[in-house]
Amino acid sequence: MSEPLILPQITEQHLAALWSVQGGGLLRGPFWTVAHEAVAIIYRGHFDGGAGPDFRDAVISLGDKLHSGDVELHLHTTDWYHHGHDSNPAYNNVTLHVTLFPPHPGDAPTRRADGQAVTELALLPYLSVKIAQLPTAVAPYMDSIKRLVEQGEACWAGADELSAAVWGRLLDEAGDARFDEKAAQFEAALASYDSLVQSGDAEDYAAQVLYEGLMDGLGYSQNRAAFAKLATAAPLAALIKGRRKEVGRLALLEAALLGVAGLLPSQRSKSRPLDWQSMEYSVELEQQWLAVSHTLGLHQAISDGDSTGWQWTKVRPANYPSRRVAGAAALLARFAAAGLLDGLRHSLDRGALREALVVSEVDSYWATHGDFGVRLGEAAQDLIGESRAADLAVNIVLPFFHAYANLHDDHALAAQAKRLYDKHSRLADNEVTRRMANELLGKRKRERGLLGLARRQQGLMHLYRRYCGERRCEDCPLAAALRNEDGRM
Repeated sequence: MSEPLILPQITEQHLAALWSVQGGGLLRGPFWTVAHEAVAIIYRGHFDGGAGPDFRDAVISLGDKLHSGDVELHLHTTDWYHHGHDSNPAYNNVTLHVTLFPPHPGDAPTRRADGQAVTELALLPYLSVKIAQLPTAVAPYMDSIKRLVEQGEACWAGADELSAAVWGRLLDEAGDARFDEKAAQFEAALASYDSLVQSGDAEDYAAQVLYEGLMDGLGYSQNRAAFAKLATAAPLAALIKGRRKEVGRLALLEAALLGVAGLLPSQRSKSRPLDWQSMEYSVELEQQWLAVSHTLGLHQAISDGDSTGWQWTKVRPANYPSRRVAGAAALLARFAAAGLLDGLRHSLDRGALREALVVSEVDSYWATHGDFGVRLGEAAQDLIGESRAADLAVNIVLPFFHAYANLHDDHALAAQAKRLYDKHSRLADNEVTRRMANELLGKRKRERGLLGLARRQQGLMHLYRRYCGERRCEDCPLAAALRNEDGRM
C-alpha cells in the first residue's frame, strides 16, 4: 500500500511567485482553460501587492482574440466567492482567474460583480515540478516578486542612465505622435468635406465633426459611447441652424439634449423624490422638450436614462450624465450666435481656448445639482471645470483645427494649433499618466520641467497605448534609446 501524499503548506504568495516568473522551468505549456479553450499569456501583468487584483494590465490571447485586464490568483476556484470578489466592483476588470487546483464538479464558475464571466486557468496540470516541491522551487522569488516583475520589463533596464535631454526628446516625440494620430482621425472624419463645398454644407459638416469630438470628451471613459450616440441623434444643425437667436436660450438646448438622451425625469424608470427647486426646473424642461421635439424634428434616442446606455456606477455625482449633458448644452448656447466652429476658431486665435471651454453658470440649477433631485452642496461648481476644459483643448479642439487647417492648406492655422499644443501647461494626471510616470521615471518624475507640459503627458499616454499596453517592448522608442549608446549619459 502506497504512503499517503503529504503536501507542504502552499499559499497564494507561492502562486504569485510562480505566476511572476512565467516559465523559468516551472511551468510548461501550451495552456488550456478549464473550459478547454487555448489560452496564451502574452503579458502576465504587473504585480500590485495591494488591495484588489494581484496582477494588473495583463494581456492574454484567447482563441483568436487579445484580451487585456487584471489577473486574480487563488488556490481554489471557490476562493473567489469566499473572498467576496463576486460582489466587489474593484474586481470588474479581472479577465483571468488563475488557480492552482482545477475546479471540482459542481463548483460555480467565476463571475464578477457586473455579471461578466471570467476565464479560468488551473496551473496544476502545467507544473514541471512535483507539487510537493513547489514551495522550494519558488522560494528564491518569494521576497522579491515585485522587483522581479519590474525588472522583467525592458523599460526598466538602465532607464535611470538616460539624460533629461534624451527623456525630453523621447516624450516630446511620443506626444507629437499622439497629436498626429488624433489629427489624422479628425481628417478621416472630415473626409466628405470637399464634396460638400459646392452645396454649401461643408462648414456645417465640419462643425458637426467638432461637436461630436467635444461630446466624446465630455463623456469621459464611462459614457463616451452614450455621448457619441447622443451627438448623432441630436445633430448640431438640427439644434442650431436657422434658429440661432432662439437656441441661445439655454433651457431650450438643455431640454433638447436631455430629452433625446432620455434623461428627463418623465423618461426615467427609477423615480426619485424631487425637492421644490428640482420639481420646478424639471417641469420647465419637460414643457420645453414637448415643444422642441416637434419643431426641431428630434426624437428620444435612449429609452430610459437609468438603465439603457448611460453609466452611473463609479461616477462622481458632479460627473453624472445629466449634468454633463447640461454642460454640453451650455457650451453650445455660448456659441449659438457665432457658431461652434467660428466661435472656437476665434477663441483659438485669441489664445483663450481653455477659457472658452470652461462653463461656470454659477446661478444655474446644475451648479449645485448632479442629477434631478441630487444636490451637490451649497457651493456652486463649474459644469465644465478648468481641468476638463484643458483636456478638451488638448485632446479635441487643437488636433481638430490642425486637421481642418490641412483641408484648407491653411499652414498658419495648422502651425498655430500645434504651437499651442506644444506649449500647453500640464493637465490633471489620470491613472495611465500616473502609472507610466512611476514605471518609466520613478523618482525622476518630479525632476524640474521633465513632465511640465501636456505634450509630454500625452507622450506617456502614447507610449502606454501603442507599446506598454500591447507588450511591444522591443519596438518601444524607450527600448531603442536604451540600446543606443549615444543616448546614454
